[in-house]
Amino acid sequence: LRRIHSDGEVAYVRVAAIKACLVRNSRSRGNPLEVSVMLDPNSIDPAYCCGRAFALLEVIQKDSVDGNLNKTIKDSYFSSASTTPSLVFPRLCRLSQHHLAKLDIGVRIHREKQLGEVLNKLTVFPRLLSLEDQGNFVLGYFHQTKDIYTSKKEKEEGAEQ
Repeated sequence: LRRIHSDGEVAYVRVAAIKACLVRNSRSRGNPLEVSVMLDPNSIDPAYCCGRAFALLEVIQKDSVDGNLNKTIKDSYFSSASTTPSLVFPRLCRLSQHHLAKLDIGVRIHREKQLGEVLNKLTVFPRLLSLEDQGNFVLGYFHQTKDIYTSKKEKEEGAEQ
């Protein structure tokens, strides 16, 4: 988690290590944790949902400027969003309204719907996330990002296997 916070790179190997730690720690506590290898749209874990929401906010920002960014919200806010979501997410949600306004109507409705589905699973943004919750945040972010950039055809092929 420290490496992700310091350089902002959410790489597959890092996410796999975080997932392994979460599973091992839960097993040692006698409460085995089942962590999905792909997006779990039914999860109501606040940290996981915050990670998913962050990924959606980032893609909304990228879509609004056609990907021509010097610095994304991930570069500026990932560390603080994964530790103190209640301080960061209200600001990010406010900023996303400006980005959404720049999108074509169809894309805007689709992104608003996606974000709404995730945010509806939260009653409030958590004030502070523990290390384990920060791991769940990273998993949610990674799973949502992977899902966004996976084609419909690839998703269908994965479901058949």
